[in-house]
Amino acid sequence: MPDLEIRNIHHLYSGYQIDISAEQAALLRHKLIILQYPMYWFNMPAILKIWFDQVFTYQFAYGSKGNKLKNKKILVSMTVGQQEENFKLENHFLINDFLQTVKKISRICANGLFRLYCFVWCFSCSRDSQRRKDSKNKTA
Repeated sequence: MPDLEIRNIHHLYSGYQIDISAEQAALLRHKLIILQYPMYWFNMPAILKIWFDQVFTYQFAYGSKGNKLKNKKILVSMTVGQQEENFKLENHFLINDFLQTVKKISRICANGLFRLYCFVWCFSCSRDSQRRKDSKNKTA
């Protein structure tokens, strides 16, 4: 994939000093923006929140001239360290509540033309299966 660009903001900006121009330029280069992150305390990591605050600026992402993200698509791939059942309340999937911030940002940017696709992966590993994996690694 020649047009694929991976930007690990945790490694690029470990001191939380976001290069706003570089990040905005990266957003402009692509039609699809994938946000891959773990859920921390029912929300996005702090550095991602700072990234949104600093990069999605007035007249870039929103405002009368803020149409730079128009027709872009966003795909959220969020990892959760618990079983899916822990996020169900009757007929309601709580992960949808945790994504409200990103959903709202996507609606505001480009007058609602910014699309949001959510994929949530919940993994669980029983102690027995983990022990089997550990014992295979020791013998290899």
